This record gives sequence, structure tokens and C-alpha cells, in this order.
Amino acid sequence: MHHYVYPEEIYQYLKESPFFAAYNEEQLQQDLKQLVEWKNLIPRQETGRVQTIEDFKRKKFWYQCTPYTIEIERMVSRLQDLGDSSGLAGSHLV
Repeated sequence: MHHYVYPEEIYQYLKESPFFAAYNEEQLQQDLKQLVEWKNLIPRQETGRVQTIEDFKRKKFWYQCTPYTIEIERMVSRLQDLGDSSGLAGSHLV
């Protein structure tokens, strides 16, 4: 719950997937900003690696998932497990 992640780490992870081959850092910043607005992420200004006043003014952030987001992730995982165990995996209920 207290794990913070840097945008560079997120970007590197996403670039390993062929689905994000055309994804760029500007898109990542937009996505992170949206997730903060939706209250899925908590931004924290990174001060440990700041070497100059200019670095501090640029306000580099790292991010943490909110408890709400973690619960949604857990719920989705439980639902997937439930679908797998009931033989409904891959089927669509309308």
C-alpha cells in the first residue's frame, strides 16, 4: 500500500508490451494526470533526488494507488477467479 512508483518505471514497463509500442511520455503524463483527477492515484512531489532549485521547481512526482483503486483491483481479481471456477470464463452474460 505504501509503494510509490516513478513515471519512468511505469513508462519502461509499458514499453515492454507490444500494445504500447507507439505510446510516448507525453501520453503517460496525460494519463497520470487523469488518474489523479479521478482519485485513482496519489501524487507526491519527489524531493530526494532534487539537486538544484530548478529541479525542485519542475516538480517531479511519484505516484501511489489510492485504497479505493486497490479495492477495485482486488474485486476484479476475485470476479475473474469466480468466473474461472464456475466455468464462465470467456463467456459474456447479457
